[in-house]
Amino acid sequence: MARKYEGPAIGIELGTNNSRVAVWQEIVNRTEIMHNEQGYRTTPSFVAFTDDRMLIGDAAKSQAASNPFNTIFGNYLVNVVTLPRSKYLVTTLVGK
Repeated sequence: MARKYEGPAIGIELGTNNSRVAVWQEIVNRTEIMHNEQGYRTTPSFVAFTDDRMLIGDAAKSQAASNPFNTIFGNYLVNVVTLPRSKYLVTTLVGK
């Protein structure tokens, strides 16, 4: 017998150019693609690390040329667990 899960379900698409996050809520029986901090439903698939913080999306993309060795983008996000500082990234994205 399959388990019944309650509460919202979250789906994350890590696309080559852009990524999206969707939430399905049983109560309203629908899925909604979430907006990012800039109000868009897609976020550039870029993550970058500076000396003191992590940048995601547009902020990471805009500094990629000046910080190429600490910027991850596109299909490379799939392999993020093998990259330096990945523990920080995974903890930030999915919690402790």
